[in-house]
Amino acid sequence: MIKNIETRGFKEIFVKTMVWFTLIMSFLIAIESGFLIHFPDWLHFSGLVFSLLFILAGIFEFVFYFFISPSKREFIRRKWWNFIFFILILLTLKNFELSRFLALAREIFFLLLLFSKRRSFQDFFAQPFVKKPTRLLAMSFITIIFIGTILLTFPVSSENHQRTGVIDALFTATSATCVTGLIVKDTPKYWSTFGEIVILLLIQAGGLGIMTFSISIALVFGAKLGLREKRALGEILEFPSVGEVGNIIKFILKFTFLAEFFGFILLFFRWLPLFGDAKKALYFSIFHSVSAFCNAGFSLFSTSLKRFVSDPVTNIVMMLLIISGGIGFVVISGLFKKEHFIKEWRLNSPKLTVHTKLVIIMSMVLIFIGFILFFVFEFDNVLIHQGIGSKLWASLFQSITSRTAGFNTVDTLQLKDVTLFMIIFLMFIGASPGSTGGGVKTSTFAVLILAVINMIRGREEIEIFNKTISKNFVYKAITIVIVSAFMISLGTGLLLITQKDSLMHLLFEVTSAFGTVGLSTGITPMLNGIGKIIIIILIYIGRIGPLTLAFAVGRYSKKLKREYPKARIMVG
Repeated sequence: MIKNIETRGFKEIFVKTMVWFTLIMSFLIAIESGFLIHFPDWLHFSGLVFSLLFILAGIFEFVFYFFISPSKREFIRRKWWNFIFFILILLTLKNFELSRFLALAREIFFLLLLFSKRRSFQDFFAQPFVKKPTRLLAMSFITIIFIGTILLTFPVSSENHQRTGVIDALFTATSATCVTGLIVKDTPKYWSTFGEIVILLLIQAGGLGIMTFSISIALVFGAKLGLREKRALGEILEFPSVGEVGNIIKFILKFTFLAEFFGFILLFFRWLPLFGDAKKALYFSIFHSVSAFCNAGFSLFSTSLKRFVSDPVTNIVMMLLIISGGIGFVVISGLFKKEHFIKEWRLNSPKLTVHTKLVIIMSMVLIFIGFILFFVFEFDNVLIHQGIGSKLWASLFQSITSRTAGFNTVDTLQLKDVTLFMIIFLMFIGASPGSTGGGVKTSTFAVLILAVINMIRGREEIEIFNKTISKNFVYKAITIVIVSAFMISLGTGLLLITQKDSLMHLLFEVTSAFGTVGLSTGITPMLNGIGKIIIIILIYIGRIGPLTLAFAVGRYSKKLKREYPKARIMVG
């Protein structure tokens, strides 16, 4: 009993000490490392010593809690993120500025977890957002963008150690967090290793954001999800049922990191002979694997993936990662259930949902149409100097990446107007619901097509796979498409007023931003301040708007208690 009291007392003293130590070191590291201010030699040396102590204290803290924990296995399961931080810190020890920034990030995360256990923190921060899921969804992205913008303005984030303008930093942080890929600064040339890692973390957080970030933040900061909150979050995050929210969250995390890991391994062994440097191949493979799976489009090659236009391995790996991240986690989880995958993994399986079948068919049709049209349109243009194999690889890659990913293996600026128009159409449709991609979504477009077909056939109900689609989903689809088309039209009009470029190029840029794709004809860096702000807003709305709108329409629509006489309107 006395031993437990002594241990508890020592633990409280240790926690308070670490809190104050973290606050002091945060201030010192942020000023000296982030803003690259050169203190006097004695103060600079003291800062390095304290930073080393800071890192060692973090290791000691982890070891201390490990030994006093009654269940070592449970502790490791709950504190897995510590291992990631320590591995990154050890790998970057040669770049000591980066190492202590990582140590600082770990300690700040520790403080957030500590504060989240307080009742006042839960009541005034977490619970209000959980009760209003649309606000949680919007604020989670704004929070990440804000943090990313601050970090990217630090001189340490740029290669030449100069402060980046707020608008350019905000543009890059928004593009990375909303997994878009449009850039105003050449990623490998302008940003330092620290800046590139910040961008990579923003991509990973943003890619998972729509599916898991909202719930994860709420749970990490102490929120308790009741039945009502689970139902609301299940609707806004496109989960099929309340009971599956937890299971799908776990599956998303596992599948994401497994897919990115296998993508990184395959790219590493393919690029190792190309670079001749294991460390560079490792870094580039991790970055591109995460960027591809999250459909972000950011690349550490200034010309994106044009050098790999005829490389089958790079093309296949990147395309599989893009499709895996863009088809939707609900679809993936449905396909990989044991009873589906092992016994009857076929498209007409009655155990597969209508949503899964519709998404798969629509995705395959769009990929095939895009592949054929790109090959036909550009056979004698941008592909004229390529062999038949390279022509086929480039056409297939552009068909897949055009809907949401933003990578390119050919020069987008040299494409014909008809090809650009076809890509605009693919970008507008985008990926599938509950995925890392944007756009109005494949299932939305499929519902509209089915509604038109049934209207032509004179059928009142929309039937597919022996099921009937509710008219409420049709209303949602129509609303999303019309509002999205209006936002793209408005954005294009504003750019025509403020920028000097052709209608096709500006429409392409706006659609790419709203669909969070990232393809560009090269005008992004040429935009003035007003143009950049317009694109920033479009990127954010494109990532948040359709989802929030779909949720609002479905959640708050209610049947009227009275009915007016039906009106007849002539249309067509």
